[in-house]
Amino acid sequence: MTILSHDPSGELEELIDRMPRELTSLILELANIAKALAPEHARSTYGEPSAGLTPWDIYGRDDAERALAMARRAVDMMNTILKSLGINVTDP
Repeated sequence: MTILSHDPSGELEELIDRMPRELTSLILELANIAKALAPEHARSTYGEPSAGLTPWDIYGRDDAERALAMARRAVDMMNTILKSLGINVTDP
């Protein structure tokens, strides 16, 4: 079974040369978070059916807290990057 997941880390890395130098480390960190979390999307949604595992069999509370912390950091970085570029983003 092949699990496909959208991983935007490559697209983020491609942007580095076109972004202000002071944003480079944030963009790389954001790309690294995307690279780490992207493969987990399908597993956290569907588990591993071929092995008879549900997401609850694979992940525990610590995994969820770590992923949530990474996601929150990614949102903070995204807001910082967009603000630096003069793009105003409002919370829904």
